[in-house]
Amino acid sequence: MTDCGGIDPYAENEAEQKAQNQQQQEQSSVAQDIKDTVAGALSAWAKDNGAAGPVQGNDLGQAIGHIGALVQSMYEMVQGGVLALGGGTEAVVTAPAAATGVGAVIPAAGVGAAALGVAEVAHGGAVFGNTLSNIHAASEHKKGARESTRGKHEKKKPGRATTKDRQKPGWKPRTPPRPQDMPPKED
Repeated sequence: MTDCGGIDPYAENEAEQKAQNQQQQEQSSVAQDIKDTVAGALSAWAKDNGAAGPVQGNDLGQAIGHIGALVQSMYEMVQGGVLALGGGTEAVVTAPAAATGVGAVIPAAGVGAAALGVAEVAHGGAVFGNTLSNIHAASEHKKGARESTRGKHEKKKPGRATTKDRQKPGWKPRTPPRPQDMPPKED
């Protein structure tokens, strides 16, 4: 102990160091949470748009990414529908001008716009379906295996012997053999 007026300078420094360490850990934890959330959002959004690979990040980020993909897909479907409707209408309305030869380009532009609108609707629909499928798959993954495959590799099916059973000495099947498989009786 030093003679510093009853105050231990090392204890004060230790307390400050502990407080600083705790603050740095909290900051790094928050920074890591932000990174995981951003990674989850980008990963889920990319997967919903058709990218391959696993979804990464935390659940909050994945939810944000899925919501973003749903909003994007609905926007694309509405915008594509409006574009297809407008382009188709333009092509029909300006078709009489094409007969003169002077306005032949105008209906073609309407048809092109309609085709792009249909493609945008198709992409939006595909993203929407893919997003719902990914959300459903993620919810099943969280709950455990699907009902149809639960225990598939752990449980034996009744009435089926495994090769290990047949290798045990004294093994006999549970059910009697089928009549057609039995040798004929001799009278």
